[in-house]
Amino acid sequence: MTIKGSLIKRNIAANLIGTGVVTLLTLVITPLQIKILGIEAYGIVGFIATLQVIFAVFDLGLSSTLTRELAIDSSPNKVTCRSLISTVSGVYWLAAVLISILIIVFAEPISQWWFLPGEVSQDTLTFSVRVIGLYLGLRWPVAMYVGILSGLQRMQVLNIVKVGVTIFRLGGGIGVLLIWRNLDIFLIWVAISGLFELGCYWFACRRAFPDLSLFKHFSIDEIKRVWRFSFGMNALSILAIIIVQMDRLMISKLNTLEILGYYSLAYMAVTGLSLVLSSISSAALPWLANSLQSNNKADLMSRYEKSSLLILLAVGFFACAMVFYPYLLLSIWVDKNTALNTSSIFLLLALGTWLSAINANLYNVAIASGQPYWHLRVNLILIAPYTVTLYFLIENFGGVGAAIGWILLNLGYILLLSKAVSVNILRIKVSKLFIEIVFPALFVALVSYVPFKIFSTIFSFEQSAELLILLLSSFLYLLIGYLVLPKTLKVSLFGHSLKNIF
Repeated sequence: MTIKGSLIKRNIAANLIGTGVVTLLTLVITPLQIKILGIEAYGIVGFIATLQVIFAVFDLGLSSTLTRELAIDSSPNKVTCRSLISTVSGVYWLAAVLISILIIVFAEPISQWWFLPGEVSQDTLTFSVRVIGLYLGLRWPVAMYVGILSGLQRMQVLNIVKVGVTIFRLGGGIGVLLIWRNLDIFLIWVAISGLFELGCYWFACRRAFPDLSLFKHFSIDEIKRVWRFSFGMNALSILAIIIVQMDRLMISKLNTLEILGYYSLAYMAVTGLSLVLSSISSAALPWLANSLQSNNKADLMSRYEKSSLLILLAVGFFACAMVFYPYLLLSIWVDKNTALNTSSIFLLLALGTWLSAINANLYNVAIASGQPYWHLRVNLILIAPYTVTLYFLIENFGGVGAAIGWILLNLGYILLLSKAVSVNILRIKVSKLFIEIVFPALFVALVSYVPFKIFSTIFSFEQSAELLILLLSSFLYLLIGYLVLPKTLKVSLFGHSLKNIF
């Protein structure tokens, strides 16, 4: 195995381990949040995540720019990028202060205008928005530090920090809920954890890059050097955030906090899929960027096909369980009434997220090649029809309608983005993407789950028997999935010993 191949393997492994721990902790705290705070209060907690992503538009595309610039910087000790990092740091911190001030000052009108009245009082809503503003400001610069560590390909360090701050935030959150059982105090703890997280990422960057100077000076020349790529990334980020977060924004405005709570629960449960997706995808981005930098077309295609198939199979392993057995999984996790109200949304969101995995590496290739405008053009085409369709679906079908919209959106991306990137950057036929990547992954999913699902539906098994069937399908998925992997990818991931078994 080459050094670079070993590095991408370690990075993916580190990301997946970090993702697993974060997901496990989230699974533990969520039922407690719903049981102690109630589904409406949980809707507010879910709204924090939405605002956090929305305010990332102030990123100006700089996080992805840092990752790319550091990945392709071959100068000793990354000397070329030092001035850029210092400049970007100033932009991030200024935006963080503005975010907090604006939200805190306008918290009352925001809470009155946006949320429909329910069991949560107006005073609690206003206080919640203020604390959310403080938390977002504290956490926002974290994206910069993540971009730096990703560009340096220090995924092990990144995931140690991620797991550590998550244990602190969620573990402490469990204690706060059990002791005080109060939404206001829980939100204060969230803000405290944001300060802790910021400090940890800052310290990790200084340790990974001791000569790094953060926020030392501001250079207009550095902004000019990267502004085209950064501007394209920012425009892309704004549109992507608007599109991806529009469902929860519309639900929070058009429906009650209760419906927002159920949707947030389903969305959070599916987030595990997104974490698996991003764990492999984020490790693949600098890997692909390095290949593009060397102008090695054969190496690029090999890396693209391997990482794309791996993404689809890994996401599909979890997505299939969610799509075919949504109520079973939710009822193990939360109470039966909550599971019943959430299962349809959960199923649809999981299916849509698997579809989004098809687009993940297409996006990576566009970014790594310095051509984010292909994704930007697709977003510009989709945003208007998606907005109208989503509004209609949510107005008439609530959370289920929003989940259907998520599926339609990703089908639109597959239709448009696959052609744009395949033809214009990879220089391959679109059919190659589906024949060599999508169809094998779809085959594994259908063969592993459909026969067993039909069998369990006909005989209406008890929960324990149905769970056993799910485990059997999952094992079969792993077996068939391994068999369809290319030989070189099997060796890269598992070595010769496991390959020889089959």
